[in-house]
Amino acid sequence: GAAILTGRVTRGGRAAADARVSAYEKRGFSGGSSGTDDSGRYRIEGLVAGTYTVSVQAAGGRRGWSGEVNVDGEAARDVDLPTASLTGVVVDAATGRALSDVRVTASLDDSPGTRPGFATTDSNGRFVLDELDAGAYTMTLRRAGYRETRRAASATEAGGDAGTIELARGEGLELRVVDGVFQIPLRSVSVSARDGSGAVVASAWVRLDAEGKPHHVRLYSI
Repeated sequence: GAAILTGRVTRGGRAAADARVSAYEKRGFSGGSSGTDDSGRYRIEGLVAGTYTVSVQAAGGRRGWSGEVNVDGEAARDVDLPTASLTGVVVDAATGRALSDVRVTASLDDSPGTRPGFATTDSNGRFVLDELDAGAYTMTLRRAGYRETRRAASATEAGGDAGTIELARGEGLELRVVDGVFQIPLRSVSVSARDGSGAVVASAWVRLDAEGKPHHVRLYSI
């Protein structure tokens, strides 16, 4: 093909060197990739005209970007990788003691397809979610022995502050489902309950979040 996709990748206005830019035509007719140079520029040649899914993989495993680009002739698409952040502190609701090892997941409210942000609280109960898209987020906080808690907060370029979040102790069974070989969280699973004789008495198909955990499980008798 004669179509070309060019552009520059930056983060906070600074060149993002050694990033990998990939472009794949949605119908599967064409595709290609290119690394960025020291100035953040890339060039992908040999494409056919069409709509492409373009993804940027940042160096060092840092947060990237993906989106759609129409390519016809020579198209240009610059990408400025996200730099917004969100911080907070998590404490025990009864004692006020800082809680470490709380898993925090942040999902962008108006863009459910955007990759969530993840963080874990330190010994002072503090978490930092960085390299986020600016906007409103719903945070989900989990720790063994505590009730799952959700909190709304906003990530900004200047740094959003979620304040102090309290977790209350709770009892119950925590479920997390992962691939048995690669330990990758699954996105759905069939759950069933059996009586003493081994007969299935209730079942459900359960959707899981990005960590392989369900929001709730409701079993239906069969």
